[in-house]
This record gives sequence, C-alpha cells and structure tokens, in this order.
Amino acid sequence: MAHQASSIPWNVLASNLLWSEAKHPGHGDLHLRFKPDQGKQLNYFVEGFVRNIREHASTSRQKYPTHHDPPHPDAVILDDATVSKIAPTVRRWRAQLQRWHNDIIFNRERGESQVPIPVPVPEEERRASAFYRSYHENPCYGFFRVNGEAFFNLELVKTLLLYGEMDVLFSVCAHPGVDLRTWWSKGRCPCSVRRSLVALSVLTPDCQSHPTPVGICSAPWPCCHTSAST
Repeated sequence: MAHQASSIPWNVLASNLLWSEAKHPGHGDLHLRFKPDQGKQLNYFVEGFVRNIREHASTSRQKYPTHHDPPHPDAVILDDATVSKIAPTVRRWRAQLQRWHNDIIFNRERGESQVPIPVPVPEEERRASAFYRSYHENPCYGFFRVNGEAFFNLELVKTLLLYGEMDVLFSVCAHPGVDLRTWWSKGRCPCSVRRSLVALSVLTPDCQSHPTPVGICSAPWPCCHTSAST
C-alpha cells in the first residue's frame, strides 16, 4: 500500500501531533496537541486511512481464489518453510509474553522453567485445530488463564498477515467456526475495553463506540500487564 500521500491525509494527522521530550527527557515521543477541532480532524484521517485500506484489500483479494476448503483439524497448515520465515517475529512477541509469564504454550511445554524458546511454533500450534480456537469471556486478571492458547494463535494470525501468508489464512477462515472477528471488540479484561472507550471519547468526541483491539491498552493497568498469576 506504501505511503499513499495523495489518498491518505497524513498531513492532517501530523498537524495534530507534537514531538516532545517533556515527559521522558532523552526519549521523546509524539503527543496530541489537543486542538479544538482535534476530534473531527482525527476522524477525517481515520476515515481516509480505512477507505484506502479497504480499496487496496479489495484489489489484493482478487489475486487469490474466491473459494477455499477449510483444512481438517489435524492437518498441518504451517510447514517448516513458513515457520522459518516468520520465526524472528514470533520469537520477539513470545519473549514479551514470557516476560509477563503469559506464554501459555511455553508454560504448557516447559512448566515454569525460564529457558530459551526451543521452537518458535510447536507442532500442535501448526495444525488447523489451533486456528479454530474461540474466544471465551473471562474475569479480570483471568484473560491468559481462559484465552491464553487462543491469544497465542491470534498473534500467529497477525504475524502471518505481516508476512503475506494469505493462502493459509483464507483456508482457515473458510471454516464456519472461526471467530477472528470477535477479537476486535475484546480486551484483556472487561474494564480495559470500557477504559479504552472513555479515552476515545475524550480524544475524539465525535466517536461514540470504537472498541480497542485486544493487546492494546491505554495505560499500564494491573489487570492488563501484571498477570503472572493468570
């Protein structure tokens, strides 16, 4: 999709951001300017960005077959070549999960021993059945206990998207039980979604209900980050 400066109003987004080291000297970051019409301008940018993505997605979709047969649950859909290709990225996000003791797959295989990840994607996680896991409602602090394995697969799906492994994803999504869409409006705990909605209502008053995707939290709240017991 590239930069698409003629289609995506990056200048509108940039005009609402300010680079500052005030809060973190030596490690600056982008901050909102809180302009009076900030909400409308950010919505304008988001609408243009989303429209551009949809147009390019529609064009790219035409490169693949319109029909895919869902693989058998026991079928290995991630071969060695694909796993080797995505391994660097998988190791990075698995290391982050391990940092918070939330790599459920690692804990299942190795217990609590903190040893390097032996295999980026274990055999069981390469099978279609792993991609057929569903989201289940969980209590606060219970996300990884209830949804840890399904979340691991969700991260795999995002990684495959990054690497353009679309044939695998199209075949998986042909299964009627796949509920990847459900994750978009879910948080690591119920309060994280409510908190994100409040934050969005402040930043963009014109937006009333845009749930935050799983994995994105507006602040380092305990239920989102210090979940060693989950």
